[in-house]
Amino acid sequence: MPELVCAAADPRWLEERRKGVTASDITAILGLSPYQSPFGLWWEKTSPDMPADEDSDRLRLGRELEPYIRTRWAESSNAALYGTNEGLFRSSDRPWQLATPDAVLYEDVFNPELGELGDFEPQLAAVLEVKSWADADKSSWQDGPPPRVRAQVLWQMDTLDVGTGHVGVVFLPSGEFRSYTIEHNHIPAPGDPATNPTACVSCFDLAAMREAGYEFYRRMTGELPPPDVDGSADPRKDKSAPVDGTLWAAWSDAKDVTAAFKSKAAGFEAEIREQLGEATLIEVGGEVVGRRIISMASVKAHTRTQDYLKIIKRDEGDGNGSDE
Repeated sequence: MPELVCAAADPRWLEERRKGVTASDITAILGLSPYQSPFGLWWEKTSPDMPADEDSDRLRLGRELEPYIRTRWAESSNAALYGTNEGLFRSSDRPWQLATPDAVLYEDVFNPELGELGDFEPQLAAVLEVKSWADADKSSWQDGPPPRVRAQVLWQMDTLDVGTGHVGVVFLPSGEFRSYTIEHNHIPAPGDPATNPTACVSCFDLAAMREAGYEFYRRMTGELPPPDVDGSADPRKDKSAPVDGTLWAAWSDAKDVTAAFKSKAAGFEAEIREQLGEATLIEVGGEVVGRRIISMASVKAHTRTQDYLKIIKRDEGDGNGSDE
């Protein structure tokens, strides 16, 4: 049985979360999170004085919508399940593996050992994750929860040792609600699903997730070196490092030259468009050397027009042109 470490309202909540790898952590470790990098996560976990993340209007809106989304999921579900308030759980097999599902779902299971005639007792059955999502990214849910959400739910299922994970999502601003179910029968089938059609995809993914999670945990404890800085981590504001002055000056000069050439190229492009008029093919010396591309993209009520020039290069030897 997984251990309930503490409830969400417990003052130890943040401190206990820092001691292991949660479902949101594993998405950063796997490179699936748009908000956190492996190095940034490591820094957050290993810096005692690291300030808590600042709240935002979007994060608050997501929290405020959670009860509504749970209610919508309950209305759409025919399962005889009931849930608890959210809490921090620890795997019974891997103490470093943690999960904070939005709800833990139970079902009444008959136990003949309870009394003379037996009785029903609650048994862990599933986890529930609720999300609020932007309408513009709705297509990522077309074939089920996107990889980031699926990884979160699988991690929660694995931590609590249950075979079912439910997802309820509301898209904003349309308000459309959808529900999904992820099931895993815990019967491993060997091999890579890419080469063995009978292999269990969830088992394969969980094995990789556990390995990545445990490796990161060993980096947290100092047993392994920290993750490489990948460019997406936010550097600490109070830390500085010396950089070669010649290198810095060369980079600064290159930036200035690049900006100047971009400005000059933009002026040339404007003159070429003026000479083209309504034409789209650019001809120099009787040969077509370029093309003017005009396209319009619409997102909701906003329309963006793109107008740019493209060079047509001639492949050597065959006389065929190709855009570049």
